[in-house]
Amino acid sequence: MKRFVRHVFVVAALVGALAAASPVMGWTEVDRTGTTGPHSLTDTNTNPGATCVYDYVSGWEVWELEHIYVNPPKIKAVAGNNNQKVAWTFTIQRRTWSIFEDDPGPWSNRYTSAKQFAFTDATHNAAFTQRGIAVNAPIEPGGDAAFQYRAQVKAIWYRANGTVQGTSTMRVQKYNHYQDLDTFKGSSCWDYTL
Repeated sequence: MKRFVRHVFVVAALVGALAAASPVMGWTEVDRTGTTGPHSLTDTNTNPGATCVYDYVSGWEVWELEHIYVNPPKIKAVAGNNNQKVAWTFTIQRRTWSIFEDDPGPWSNRYTSAKQFAFTDATHNAAFTQRGIAVNAPIEPGGDAAFQYRAQVKAIWYRANGTVQGTSTMRVQKYNHYQDLDTFKGSSCWDYTL
């Protein structure tokens, strides 16, 4: 039981520190290539860009991360295109926080979704839908480490010949957390919460 209490205390402290440091603005563009059209994410304090869904584990009296849903980007065609093919995909990244280390481990890609395609013009956003992935939180609650998860969204624009014209990779900064009827906001998803 001491290991569990220590783990929960460390995770709670880390969540508090990250929440205090999280930006109010939301998403961040981390990479751009080629020529892109207008694009953005709905990712604010009131409308986060991703949702973490938790399931209650009665034996441990904690909530375990079960699913991450990612909202699609808003993508318009490159100027001058009346019917441009576009796509989006998301990647879930994970890193480890150990109670024996001052800093977390590096982020690693754990899952990248298939592309979702649409056609759009320069004045309308492409008609995309939300997507998600089931999560397996392999670290046992009460251990000496915890997993932190985040999502990145990649928007893709295609030329008429099918080659990629441009891409934008955007990191989600705001997350809804659902625990049955309780909800709260955060700057990432954790493997377990209280």
